[in-house]
Amino acid sequence: MGISKVQETIDKLKFAIQERREVTFLYKDKCRVVQPCACGLYVSNQIAALEGYQVGGESESGKIPGFKSFTVSDIKNLIITDNIFSTNPPGYNPNSGKFNPVYARL
Repeated sequence: MGISKVQETIDKLKFAIQERREVTFLYKDKCRVVQPCACGLYVSNQIAALEGYQVGGESESGKIPGFKSFTVSDIKNLIITDNIFSTNPPGYNPNSGKFNPVYARL
């Protein structure tokens, strides 16, 4: 995925986080339904990523619902849905320190 495509995906994720809207996308050839919680650069390797609470779709781990991290450059066919989540996912920590900088968070 080129730089402009990554930035486009980040911009969409920032909007979805600000508006508290679920997103759907393909990741590692599996459809995911996710409540996006935070987006930024990982402190450990400076790779753009999304932290979200997966509520539907498929998962390699099989653990749904649950928190997952997704590398932005591997997110395909991102769609912002009309489904709004009004409360933070259970156990969400906005001060986890995973990202620096943080582009957006709940």
